[in-house]
Amino acid sequence: MSLAVFADRIASQRGLRSLFFLTAALLSILLIGYHFGTFDQVIHIPFLKATADPSLYPEDAFVALRDPPISYFWNFFIPFYRWGILEAAMFAAHVLATTLTFAAIWRLSLTLFGDALASTLAVITFIFPHFGFLGFPVIEFSLLNRTFALPFLLFAIDLYLNRHYGWAFLLLGLTANLHPLSAGMATAMLLIPTLVEARRIGYARLFLAAVAFLIAALPLLLLWVSNDQPVDWSLRPEWLSLIARGVLTQVLYPFAAIPFVLLLTLSGFSAVWLLLIARRAALAPAIERPVSLMLITAGLIFAVGVFSAQFLPLTVLIEMQLTRVSLLIFIFAYLYFASYLAREFRAQSMHPSRFALLTGTFIFNPLAIFPLGIWGLLRLCKPRRLNWGVVAGCKVGIFGLCLTIAVSLGVWHPGIHIFAPQTDWVDAQEWARDNTPRNAVFITPPEKGSLYEPEWRVFSERSSVVSIYDLFEIALRPDYLDTWLERFELLAPGAEQQFNGNYFETKALTSQAYASLTDQQLLQAAHSFEAGYLVVEKPHSRDFPLLYENEGYIIYQLP
Repeated sequence: MSLAVFADRIASQRGLRSLFFLTAALLSILLIGYHFGTFDQVIHIPFLKATADPSLYPEDAFVALRDPPISYFWNFFIPFYRWGILEAAMFAAHVLATTLTFAAIWRLSLTLFGDALASTLAVITFIFPHFGFLGFPVIEFSLLNRTFALPFLLFAIDLYLNRHYGWAFLLLGLTANLHPLSAGMATAMLLIPTLVEARRIGYARLFLAAVAFLIAALPLLLLWVSNDQPVDWSLRPEWLSLIARGVLTQVLYPFAAIPFVLLLTLSGFSAVWLLLIARRAALAPAIERPVSLMLITAGLIFAVGVFSAQFLPLTVLIEMQLTRVSLLIFIFAYLYFASYLAREFRAQSMHPSRFALLTGTFIFNPLAIFPLGIWGLLRLCKPRRLNWGVVAGCKVGIFGLCLTIAVSLGVWHPGIHIFAPQTDWVDAQEWARDNTPRNAVFITPPEKGSLYEPEWRVFSERSSVVSIYDLFEIALRPDYLDTWLERFELLAPGAEQQFNGNYFETKALTSQAYASLTDQQLLQAAHSFEAGYLVVEKPHSRDFPLLYENEGYIIYQLP
């Protein structure tokens, strides 16, 4: 059965289509991996646990930042935490969100191009990880409120293009309660074409759509009003500098002269070029104008984000992290090029060997640089056909290069980790949870934690003095910056001044500074922050009473 026949069957059979989306989700999760308690969850899970059980982290000034909440998403998991099935519930939600994302991709592609083959190619493509601009893949390796919100944003755009304006803005309003930043960007993308075509749409329909949005977003709006926090239009260049140099360089400065940042930005613009290649005669006239306005609006939002970070660091604009809108641009770009490949396949205008090389490079490689390069070479050299050995060699070579880059940077770690990973670091956390009082405060290595490694608070359920990963939340809570700096300087003296935007060097500098502390400096920090315990990574050791030891870590009692 050819791919085109398979695509038509999926389009005509709802059950088969649902099975296709679920299969794509499971394959993607197997390929990309799933990790609990790492990356952005190092903030969300302690916040969730403290909300469900206020007796946890009572002395942790950072965890206190959870109030007021920024979204309601994590509140839905409070019952599951109390029932002891948080991990299973979050994995089930991740599978659901991933399945819905593939369904939304398929549906949006069908609306744009009216071709089931294009939709099927798009779904198959996104099974594999693809990175552009800021380095966030479409399918991520853990459950976050932004990943759960993504399919609903795509469904809202699809509803809008099908002229169901009320339902589109109702869905956007509901999604704003889960992830206000991404919902706000998607709403802005729809707002411009709405204003331009207001007369055609009808003012009555627009009024009803606005009412639907406000009613759906009412919980979030009431939260903002009740907390009476004014919009912060102040300039905070020092805050911006620190969060960018520490952990968010690629988000705030996508043109920073750091190799992996420039590589991601180049991949993003390569995807835009693929969109321009595929755009010719791609859309039905009825939706060509609103889609163009959406993409132009998204590009302007991205440009404002870059400009504000570079020249006008207004707090409110930096907090919104406007460059994240590039993910929606990236998705549109890949949908467009998948439709281009579908048209080429149906027209049989390419020799099968050329088509196989271009399509294989597009689907299997994470960076849009490579399919754009292959397309350019095929256009430049214009070979009628290619040797199948050359096709296979090119695919393997490009894939091997991408795999080497991913492994060397530590950004690919497949495996399904629904529960806590079995590591010495997690074992130390679990010992602390089971053998220390709930109000215990720990001095811990402030660099510990990463894309695939949990931070101390996640599994210990105990307070720690400071971590470099606190900066992810400080990007949204700038008032905590001074507190963080005071704590960080005591536990990693001189490290912050050396941050240069390279995430990997940030971790190394912090680790070296922490290891250089004398016992007296640690006692001074313990006294300042009323910490009673110290965690040290081997081979380092300290002259304090030893409470726990495994092959990787030692926990000491501090006097």
